[in-house]
Amino acid sequence: MTMDARKQRVLQAIVALYGLEGEPVGSSVLANYFDMAVSSATLRNEMAALTKLGLLEQPHTSAGRVPSAKGYRYYLDHLLTDDQPLDRVTRARVDAVFASLDHEPEKLAQGAAKALASISGCTAAVSTPCAEDLCIAHYEVVQVGERPMPQRKQGEVLVRMRAATLNRVDLYMRDSGAGIRHQLPLIMGVDGAGVIEEVDAQEQLLKPGQRVVLYSGVTCGRCEFCQHGEPVLCTSMQTLGEHCDGTLAEYISVPAGNVFPIPEGLSFEEAAALGVNYLTAWRVLFTKAQLKPWETVLVFGIGGGVSLAGMQLAKAAGARVIVTSREQHKIDRALELGADAGICSSTEDVQKRVMELTGGRGVDIVFENVGEAVWSTALKSLIRGGRIVTCGATTGDQPGADLRRLFIRQLQVIGSTLGNPGELQDLLAWCAQGKVRPIIDRVLPLDAIHEGLDLLERNQQFGKLAIAIAD
Repeated sequence: MTMDARKQRVLQAIVALYGLEGEPVGSSVLANYFDMAVSSATLRNEMAALTKLGLLEQPHTSAGRVPSAKGYRYYLDHLLTDDQPLDRVTRARVDAVFASLDHEPEKLAQGAAKALASISGCTAAVSTPCAEDLCIAHYEVVQVGERPMPQRKQGEVLVRMRAATLNRVDLYMRDSGAGIRHQLPLIMGVDGAGVIEEVDAQEQLLKPGQRVVLYSGVTCGRCEFCQHGEPVLCTSMQTLGEHCDGTLAEYISVPAGNVFPIPEGLSFEEAAALGVNYLTAWRVLFTKAQLKPWETVLVFGIGGGVSLAGMQLAKAAGARVIVTSREQHKIDRALELGADAGICSSTEDVQKRVMELTGGRGVDIVFENVGEAVWSTALKSLIRGGRIVTCGATTGDQPGADLRRLFIRQLQVIGSTLGNPGELQDLLAWCAQGKVRPIIDRVLPLDAIHEGLDLLERNQQFGKLAIAIAD
């Protein structure tokens, strides 16, 4: 594609995005756009270029001139060259800008300021630069530093944090947090474990000095789902590290109902890992999929925290487990930990190998959190009437539905995320009995948070990446 042709396509996309048909954008600002944006994939140049176009600084606010989802998608599609699409991070961060604009269509300039603030980042127990302080050349959005001491309210527990682990959502919050309502600066971290520092005098179950693990969802207790015993579906749930300050800090104050004693024998790092990945896997297998001991489970992407948790829990329940990975060394490690079979997806046809391993029958359950890249294979690996439970979409969330296969083979597609406090209690009881012990890849200090996030983004871990917070 020639540069002139690319310019024309981008111009068309911008016009479509803002409903400016029939109102030409000046050639000078278009030139400014390309001077800054075309030669670089960095978001900050992208945003500066859009500002020069006048789309962020002086946005159109009259009817028909606000960003729409359709217009946004058209915009992104036209930013692609024939062979070099926008990288995933840039796409996600640009998405954050327009998601923010859509939230306040009547105040586009303020929405853009919010977006720029979100681009400037989340914090690991620190402040983040405000939008007006944003430097185009600044890249890192996660900073380690001081934040105010949380003030414990009645009914809450003040916990001195000792460890947390990193989760995929931490990358999402770092890259944009699009669609998750939050305010900056924000302390990251969705799971964690520590020691109780302070509780209400009348508290009967918890006491200062007690080692505890946190449940990450702060719920209302009053909506129909909370009152029917499904607080994980709470209509106003606030998740630590997403909607409110999280666990990557020396102290956190949370409702007493979010605090659970750690079973004897578990380290703080192992206990922290239970609160999100292992709890998610527990709900996927036992609440949603209703796993039976005689069934076979296919787990995609072994090595990641939730996939590894799924393998361990399924094996502890007596099921047969087949795992997949693109890396043979992760397959080998999973086999050492008890997996019954492994398929290296970079060298083998997963569906074909599954059928060989099951005598042409297929698996009863697919434990899936990879998303679009494996969805078709996952469906084709199921027995008739089988269940696929999805709890993530790291490679994309818009796979082909394959509806004909779904209804002819009567497959069940089930969504799940996190779990209820009661399910966390059951998981902790299993750990107390020695049935499951979380796998920790490595423990990093808090000031190595960037190294940990980079390792997670490159999928270089086997098990959980833990962050040690305080002694």
